[in-house]
Amino acid sequence: EWVSVFDDFADLQYCNKFIAAGGEGSAKSHDAGLFLVARYMYDMLTLERKPKLYWIIGADYEDAYKEFTYAFEFLEVVRGGRDQCILTTNDGVEIRTISAKDETKIAREEPDGIIGAEASRWSAEAFRRSIGRIARLPYAWFFASGSFESDEGGFHARFEVGQGDNSQRLRS
Repeated sequence: EWVSVFDDFADLQYCNKFIAAGGEGSAKSHDAGLFLVARYMYDMLTLERKPKLYWIIGADYEDAYKEFTYAFEFLEVVRGGRDQCILTTNDGVEIRTISAKDETKIAREEPDGIIGAEASRWSAEAFRRSIGRIARLPYAWFFASGSFESDEGGFHARFEVGQGDNSQRLRS
């Protein structure tokens, strides 16, 4: 199934947002961490401008930390604590966890990509702000995962939109 995800992201003019859904224990956090590392490497090789920043946003830092640890397991680096974690790669790219508890914190910067950790637990405002952040760069992307059982801010509705043709460049 990863081939179809990367195929969707091959043309960011066509699709720059992807939502994955699954039940508890379905490896969503693992897959999101893997996607971040794979996409970071892809961006380094293909973008004219070197990426600078990626965010992992969770409903709280605990949610973001899961994807953070998986990403660093793939990079063979583990660092940080349960609050905000920051990793700067050897080539100067920063990967940072963000908490969506205070949606106003999803601001100021323009990340090259965002991983949405347990995005089903996000508020509608956290979703809106995250999408607004990637709208500022033409090659920026958004990959979110969550469970329908914990939907608190319209996750299921967004997933449904991504199942068909839409003008939001969203696939699920």
